[in-house]
Amino acid sequence: MTGIVGFAGAAVVYETGLMSRIKDRLLAADAGTPSLSDAISIEWHTVQTVLETLQVAEVPVGHVEDAGNGGGIAEFGGKLVFVTGHGSLGVIDPEAGKIRYLPDRIPMNLEGLKSHSAWDDDAFFRAWFRVHHMRIQPNKESGHHLYVSYNHFENGTICTRLSRVGISEIDGDVILEGQWDTFYESEPCVNLEKRGNVFYGTQSGGRLLFENDGTVLLTVGDYGFGAWTPDQFVDGALGDWSTLLRIDPETGEKQVVATGFRNPQGLVADDQGRIWSTEHGPKGGDELNLVVEGVNYGWPVESYGVEYGLGAEPRADLPLNPDQGRHRIHQAPILAFMPSVGLSGLAFLPNDTEVFDRWAGDLLLGSLNGNSIFRARVRDNRVVYSERIPLGHRLRDIIRLEDGQLAVWTDSRLIILIRDPDVQGEGEELLISGYQPIHEIEAGLAAARDTSWRREVFQLHCGQCHTVNGEPGIGPSLHSIEGRKIGADEYYPYSTALQGVDGKWSRSWLRAFVRNPEAAGFSNSAMQGLAIEDYLTDAAIDYASSKSVEENKTTD
Repeated sequence: MTGIVGFAGAAVVYETGLMSRIKDRLLAADAGTPSLSDAISIEWHTVQTVLETLQVAEVPVGHVEDAGNGGGIAEFGGKLVFVTGHGSLGVIDPEAGKIRYLPDRIPMNLEGLKSHSAWDDDAFFRAWFRVHHMRIQPNKESGHHLYVSYNHFENGTICTRLSRVGISEIDGDVILEGQWDTFYESEPCVNLEKRGNVFYGTQSGGRLLFENDGTVLLTVGDYGFGAWTPDQFVDGALGDWSTLLRIDPETGEKQVVATGFRNPQGLVADDQGRIWSTEHGPKGGDELNLVVEGVNYGWPVESYGVEYGLGAEPRADLPLNPDQGRHRIHQAPILAFMPSVGLSGLAFLPNDTEVFDRWAGDLLLGSLNGNSIFRARVRDNRVVYSERIPLGHRLRDIIRLEDGQLAVWTDSRLIILIRDPDVQGEGEELLISGYQPIHEIEAGLAAARDTSWRREVFQLHCGQCHTVNGEPGIGPSLHSIEGRKIGADEYYPYSTALQGVDGKWSRSWLRAFVRNPEAAGFSNSAMQGLAIEDYLTDAAIDYASSKSVEENKTTD
């Protein structure tokens, strides 16, 4: 049996006595609730694909932060190092049997942001201020370095930074060494005051890849400005925005490799040295691109997709595209997805792989909305086909480990391990202990939750498409949703799945619909299911249900 034990050093520190009192009070509220165990066991389950049988295990790392999607995962000497959206760092060491959070955090200046007016402004989505990516690079002269791309707040502005710090092992424990070295900051930065505290951190890009000579490739998104002010993106870029950059970490010098990217979320090199990237399109048009130096990939002039509409309008034109839904002027993608699946991390399986050998030479594309890996077979610089492999979670980062296994970082605070049983044998049950410190942090967060937290959950999971002020956005307004008649917003053009339904939204029906609209009886709904826990669904429902149109006129 494989054992993963221990959890030392929390990223969030609480006074021990206080945490004990909070835990006792929570348990006393329900005498039938057993105390939370320090250990859990995880079984491998089988997922069948066309060519390969997979064994999959879902390893939780705990909800040590209430806000923040994003983050990523990297391998370091057989260990898994992960970072959360708001900068907490943790390590899983299967061989030594440890899982723990480091005392160090990513230097995002989160505390400075919390003291700014944006933090409590409904226009500011806290979870969109985030860590984007992380990788570890060995250096023969100075040892290993941990590289992280992230949003950084300073003096009312937010920039994307690329920083590094030493990383090593002492007595089997991973530690960070020295000071953070920031060698890149995006130009320009986003001024919150000028944008009314609106910050599209979800479109920061931020994926990185090491080149053989030690330089770093970094994607930079358009921060939403490609839709707002497309005319400012001369030749596909506005400063560093919408580019793929090559950066020298020793000198900080940078050069533009390619332009015309909206929000590039995946970046990988294959065994021929070709660079592949994935990016989020607007409404439709997610892309897999083969990156060629000096080429413009079209954004914000053209895309196979269009912009999202508002209210009764299902779509809006891209203002600069002379032929909506076409991609004829600039370099077209190798593969586009319609509708969008929220492409994220990207991995490559080398042609000489023994693990998952039937996938040799294929690209693995993670997805957020799609809750799946898309395996793309590439031949002669084109995709012959893609296969969807559902995993039931929003997948943010995917890496190939030294032993050939795959590891996936999800927005569910799970690390998904994927092994090849034909080569690596049947996976034994994972016994994971050391969760008591995590439970204490989670209990403290639960005790501190208030209306502000519920609003944050709503913004993160619903707010990109829905409002609570009675005005439809991409989707209908969700004000007073619990107990409201289904399909009752007269200003919104509902899908046939929601038109004419005789009934009202109950809590259980809302939960089922959020998780899986088709299983809830709405097979034609335009909404995709969300892989989130019931307590988060309930928080979003509570927030929306507490908001009537009249309340929003005076309080929101």
